[in-house]
Amino acid sequence: MTQMQSAESRKAERPRKVSDIRSEIRSEKTSENSRRGVSGSKFRGVFSSSFSSVAIPLRVLSPYLTELKVWIALGAMSMTLTYGGYRLSDRYGLLAGFFASLALNSLVLFHDDWRLPELFPGRWLEGRDAWNLLERSGSLARRVETARPGLTEIESSSSFILSSGIFEKRLRVVYSTSLLKNFTPAEVDALIAFELTKFKIGLTPTLSATVALCDLLLLLVNGIDTVLLFRFLLSSRRGKWAMGPFSIVTGLLLSGFMRLMIRRAAYYRVDAQTVSMLTGPECSRDAAALLLARAFTKLDSYAKTRPLDLNIAEAGLFATSPLSAYPWSRWLAVQPEIDTRVSRLIGRYPL
Repeated sequence: MTQMQSAESRKAERPRKVSDIRSEIRSEKTSENSRRGVSGSKFRGVFSSSFSSVAIPLRVLSPYLTELKVWIALGAMSMTLTYGGYRLSDRYGLLAGFFASLALNSLVLFHDDWRLPELFPGRWLEGRDAWNLLERSGSLARRVETARPGLTEIESSSSFILSSGIFEKRLRVVYSTSLLKNFTPAEVDALIAFELTKFKIGLTPTLSATVALCDLLLLLVNGIDTVLLFRFLLSSRRGKWAMGPFSIVTGLLLSGFMRLMIRRAAYYRVDAQTVSMLTGPECSRDAAALLLARAFTKLDSYAKTRPLDLNIAEAGLFATSPLSAYPWSRWLAVQPEIDTRVSRLIGRYPL
């Protein structure tokens, strides 16, 4: 008995091998990792459930987030004008800043009502719908998950389409009669889907607010040039581009401001999402991309052959640049160049 106890004690006192120590360490690490995995899976489950619970109200509120951003921007500008007026001239400056912010908000919010009918006089498409555009635009709006826009038809020999509106219920799509005559129904649907997608991601509200501000400044500076008779000295043509030096300098500065506010990458995003929306059982992704690229190319061709009389601010509302007939529009237009957009859609240019 004593011999067996002494043998066990010697075995216990014998130094352990390195391999035994390593195996024990590996077993301990394995058990520890298994415990961490269980706790980590529990944590991931709790996190995913909490994230899904937050994502549900975000999906519900997504139609209102665009309007909220516009209200935040207008509120920030109003506070800046009011506080700046107060710092400059106390009570009288505060009053002037208040009226300036009121005028600014009124201009942005009601720009579509008083300015667009003057720029693009046409008729609301209600009741008389020979092309069945009301039903087609409503179907596209349901696919984009937005409200059906108001449609305005303009008699023009040039083919174009544009959209404007800060709020979903006041979204307006303006198109020419030449667009319906010279484009296929599938191409017209692709362009309407583009305008709806542009509003859905928030590009149209940003464009509308930015165009309203820039359009006001151009009108004021253009009036100064007209009073000073610089327009008469430069050109006898009564167009938007028979401008004086103040209007030219202001137009260059405002084009830089618009390019800063509206990134061209946003247009590429709208193009890609429009292709995804048009893709379905009857239209493959490549066919949808080719359809949209062909519609953009035709719009650009009409803009070069039959240009419209617009300033830089007004041109920002269009699907493609209506000023592409002018050589300088490549650097000043808000919209990307047509060759770049088509190449990103179908991988080549021309078609």
